[in-house]
Amino acid sequence: FSSLGELPGGARTDRGNARRYGIKSGVAIPLMAGPASLGILGLATVRYERSWSGEMVDQLRLLGEIFTAAMMRQRADTDAREGEALNRAVLASLSGAVAVVDRAGVTIRVNETWTWLNRSFGHALVPDLVVGVSYLEACQRAAERGVQEAQPALVGIRAVLERTRAGFSLEYSGPGLDQAGWW
Repeated sequence: FSSLGELPGGARTDRGNARRYGIKSGVAIPLMAGPASLGILGLATVRYERSWSGEMVDQLRLLGEIFTAAMMRQRADTDAREGEALNRAVLASLSGAVAVVDRAGVTIRVNETWTWLNRSFGHALVPDLVVGVSYLEACQRAAERGVQEAQPALVGIRAVLERTRAGFSLEYSGPGLDQAGWW
């Protein structure tokens, strides 16, 4: 609105608020993300009335889209951080040794038990099975070194990744600190 007189008759409350704050003219751009309203980008003049050209309103709409994109990115980053924190907490709560691999078979996360066992055995079981390394390639190399359980692990994990099996588990023996154990 270029002047308070342009506000419709049903906008008495808005007109009263504008007078209370000394607003002479203003423009409000809705900040929308799909059907969700995030707020408004509002500009007002307090010294004099101003005409808001169509070009100026279009530029303000573009600015509103930039603000909306920034807010949505911030929300997505916050959601991702919260999701990551939950993932870490769930993984940390598991007492067994757990490695998480992506669809390509690359190890993307291990829990503390996994790390502890790997260190405890001097990295002797599968020395190159760490975050960032292909679990499948590590199993292949272990099989080539004669690690008995590596080949069944490779076959089972590959089947899950290729979605020819819904799940896979394998128990294997390994040296404990003082005794043999099953992992």
